[in-house]
Parts: sequence; C-alpha cells; structure tokens
Amino acid sequence: MATESRIAHALRATDNGDMTSPGAEARIPAPSAGWAGAAMAVRAVQLSSAPLLLTLGIADTGTVLIDFRHRTYDGVLSAARLPVDPASVSIETHPTFPGAPLPFPAPGAELDALLWHIGYHAFPETVAPWMPESGRFRLARWPNLSDLPISLDHVRMTAMLGNGYASAAELAATAGVELAVARSTLNAFGVVGILRGAPEATPEAPLDPAPVAQSRGLFARLRDRLGF
Repeated sequence: MATESRIAHALRATDNGDMTSPGAEARIPAPSAGWAGAAMAVRAVQLSSAPLLLTLGIADTGTVLIDFRHRTYDGVLSAARLPVDPASVSIETHPTFPGAPLPFPAPGAELDALLWHIGYHAFPETVAPWMPESGRFRLARWPNLSDLPISLDHVRMTAMLGNGYASAAELAATAGVELAVARSTLNAFGVVGILRGAPEATPEAPLDPAPVAQSRGLFARLRDRLGF
C-alpha cells in the first residue's frame, strides 16, 4: 500500500474515538504539505495496529528516523534545529515487530520534543484534523520538552492542561495569549499523543488562572517536570 493510502486508511480509524471529530476527513491536508503531512503521518502510525518505523526527510535540513515502540528517534537532528516551515517533508514507513532492536544506536533521543515541534507548526490556521474544532482537552501525562526553547506562556498553558479540560478559546483567554498560540499548543500535544478529550457530559468549569507572583514555586516545579 502506498504511503499516502496507508496514512488515509489509518486516519479513518479511531483510537477509542477520544479526539476524532465527525467530518474531520474533509479537513485532511495533502500528506506532502510540510509539517502538516508529517503530523498526519505521525497520527497514522500512532493509530496503526502494526508497529511501524517512520522516516521524515526534511527539505534542506536532513532526515529523522522515529521508532514509536520506544518513543525515541535517531537524534541526528535535535528538535531545536528543525525549521518552522520546511518546503517539503518526505514520508516513508517501514514495518517492524515488537521485539526488533532499535534501528539506530540506543537510547536515541526522547520523542516528545520532536513531535511537539511538528504539531505546533503543522496547522497554523486550524486545529489538527482529527480533533473537534471546539473540543476540550487535558494532558494524559506530563511531556518532556527539555530539547525545546518554549516560552513561559507555553509553560503556563501546559500547567493549565495538566490541571483540567480546556478548549483553544478557553486556554487563550485564561493564559492571556492569542487564539492561534493556544490552538497550536493543543495541536502540539495532540501530535505528541498525550491529549485526552473531555467526555460529552463534562461541564465547562473555569480553569485556574495563570499562577501569580506568589506561585513561583509552582513554576519551578513545573519547569523541573518538563525537563528544563
């Protein structure tokens, strides 16, 4: 099966339906479109019932090889060195099996930062295609973003998503950031694969406001947890 067909087929499947929106397929961009195509490929591999390796060839930058079984990649390019808007990203998948050795020297580089970068820049005008437009989400676990120079606003939004459900609009209003920034942050965690969608019956409770000066200890603890 061609890579594009495999991606489209996998994205029509769901993983318990937690972040899939009706009609999302109509919003799926072309699989070759820069980080958008890479994000779609990542999502397809995450949904695949068979283990796959993923190779991304980033125009004018280099190649990364991802092993999702161990949440690691080859680390030849650190996440901080990746471009914001690559001209193109080629996509290849390779079959593997649960007991196969890593295809690069162990331990590789931790995957969260790479996927966060891809997701943050993949869909600047909208939420990721598999996520409901006005959906509310929270983190299923804390990410490891030590390889990325993320801002204090991103740390604040990460803390909020670790504490409760929020839509992009709620996150933007509470954190005091532009809607596009909040939306990209949700997209980033969606591609990392650590967002949990709110149950339909979950009431919209206000998020805790951003920590103020007396909560500096919380920020220090959160920065430690995120790997800074």
